Amino acid sequence: YTTAYQRVLAPLAEESAKIKLMQLGMDEESIGAIKRNSLPDKRLLHLGDMSEAWVYVNIYEHEVPFVKKGNLVEVTAASMPGVKLQGRVETVSPFADMESRTVKVRMLVKDEKEHLRPETPVNVLIQSDLGSGLAVPLDAVLLTGDHAIVFVEKGEGVFEPRYVVVGQQVGEFYEIKEGLSEGEKVVV
Repeated sequence: YTTAYQRVLAPLAEESAKIKLMQLGMDEESIGAIKRNSLPDKRLLHLGDMSEAWVYVNIYEHEVPFVKKGNLVEVTAASMPGVKLQGRVETVSPFADMESRTVKVRMLVKDEKEHLRPETPVNVLIQSDLGSGLAVPLDAVLLTGDHAIVFVEKGEGVFEPRYVVVGQQVGEFYEIKEGLSEGEKVVV
């Protein structure tokens, strides 16, 4: 029976475990590391040393292209005022939740003073290099549903409405893909 298990059932159990771990947001590299070490990562179970903690967040589908393995993160929470924990993105799930239109991201965060507890609600800032481009304050853009409009100063109290194509929202700014040139003044 043991030989039959090793030949038939063990590979099935291993593949099933791999699929479940991938659904939880682990990538094949991390799963391979577990297999090579043949020891589970106890941080996933919140046992023992909690100086590093796994943090999971769901990001919206339009944010996925900007989040990559290795991005630096900053974690804050209402339960730990004034504390900012640093870490990095470990995996971006290959699966999307179609109901919420989100993707799960798993991060490893340094938490030497053990501020985090399982299921602690947190805010996460993920640092991502978006390059450079033209941007205007959110308040400068009037979104009408079909169009985005800004009012460009033409001089002496004269303003011209202008259709623009907006890109990503980054903090308090909208990326402007078309419709404005650098140096033009807009109404905020």
